Amino acid sequence: MLTIILTLVLANQVYRWHERYISYRMLGEFLRMSVHLHELGWSLPASRINNLARSAQHDWVSWFFAANVRAMPLPNGSFGAAALAKISHDISEVLIAGQLRFHDKRRIECRGAAHILGYFGRLLFLATLLFAIVRLGLEVYSSNYAESIIFVLSLLCAVLPAASAAFFGLRAYEEFEVLAEQSEQMHDALVRLQAGIKRVALDRTLASQLLGAEMYAVATIMLSDVTGWIQLFRMKAVDA
Repeated sequence: MLTIILTLVLANQVYRWHERYISYRMLGEFLRMSVHLHELGWSLPASRINNLARSAQHDWVSWFFAANVRAMPLPNGSFGAAALAKISHDISEVLIAGQLRFHDKRRIECRGAAHILGYFGRLLFLATLLFAIVRLGLEVYSSNYAESIIFVLSLLCAVLPAASAAFFGLRAYEEFEVLAEQSEQMHDALVRLQAGIKRVALDRTLASQLLGAEMYAVATIMLSDVTGWIQLFRMKAVDA
């Protein structure tokens, strides 16, 4: 097991799996948000993108993102009610709805994983306590027949606490409760923003600007979520 762990750590250092995963995830989030903003003639705040990429020590991400934005053709056509209705639908039912499904799933999975790991950790600890009491009783009333049972109980009392600590360690390291709380907060914020987008009257003057402002608010809250995610997983790499 130690050899496998060492091999994975060395492979991660050589091929930069963790660093590349964070970079590609960050870039994908930036590009996904920029597509919807671009349709309305808006863009992500360049200073926020640069600061986030620099703080994560992935400067090439902001450069590559800026290059992609420059390569996009300028938006053309008119902002009629039909065109705005399509953009509003894409933002509400594709982008935000997809985020809501993701955070619902992550919240359920993280809370379930935290509950299962905590349950088995406590169960193994109580089992260790029970086996220790039984072993002490057998030591007092020992017999030749009980020696094999005492050996098995001694082995269990040595192994089960390590397994219990492993369950609690995994639960603490993966930050399941933190991720579940983040998903719950993001879900509530996105629901409010989705309702705000649906309330925009698409036939009024400068409706595109109102829709752009709502989409900008969506991008801002999603950038905050990406920032928290990057900081959390960068710290996990340091811990490892």
